Amino acid sequence: MSDETIRVRIHGMLGEPDGTLIDLPQDDLVDGSQFIYESVGYQVTRVIFDDVEHPNVYVMVLDIYVRQP
Repeated sequence: MSDETIRVRIHGMLGEPDGTLIDLPQDDLVDGSQFIYESVGYQVTRVIFDDVEHPNVYVMVLDIYVRQP
């Protein structure tokens, strides 16, 4: 298991042109992997490692976790 993180641009399933830059562990950059970011659970549907500064990661929302006060 790798501790290395990579800065990626995440996009939702609607194909919005601008994504959000986040750091993800390299192990999460495979189709079907799941991760939680800011209280939202995501599943990776596609990772594109083109010749770009930040890989594009397309995700779908699995669950939204509500924080209790």
